[in-house]
Formats: sequence, structure tokens, C-alpha cells
Amino acid sequence: LEVTAPSSSMGDLTADIAGKRGQVESSDVLPGDVCLIHAKVPLSEMGAYTAQLKSATHGQGSFVMDYSHDQPMPPNVQQEVVAAHEHELQEA
Repeated sequence: LEVTAPSSSMGDLTADIAGKRGQVESSDVLPGDVCLIHAKVPLSEMGAYTAQLKSATHGQGSFVMDYSHDQPMPPNVQQEVVAAHEHELQEA
């Protein structure tokens, strides 16, 4: 994930990334009071990121995503996914 936004939003954005099980790899402040954040975030956590970024940056942020790698799902998240699937099967 590469996020470009006003530097005043950097703290909020890095905290949001951490809340999505993401890891900030680097962050820089560029000329023009703009920050650039590089991070790895699970794709499953990025579903509503466009709206979240727009809200956090008052429409001034943008992002680009590229595939990085596959990684095992943490056990607690795996249990949530299995429980949700079992619940769907019971309703069908």
C-alpha cells in the first residue's frame, strides 16, 4: 500500500493502518507538506479504504495497492471466518 496525503493526516493514517493489521514500512514528508506512507496491509482489511481515506484526509488523500505476498491468516481471524461461514450454512 502506498498512501499520499497531507502531512497533517500522517498520524491518523498510520494508526488506521496499524488497526487493519498492517505494518508501516516507511513514511516520509515530501515538499508541499505531503506525506508518503508505504505499508503492507492484508487485502481483506482494505474493502472500505477509499471512503476511510477520503474521510480522514477531507478528500485530499490517494492510495495505490500492489500484490505483495500470501501469508497465513492469524488464528483468531481464522476462527471468525469459520464461525461466519458455519452460520451462513445453518441459515441456508
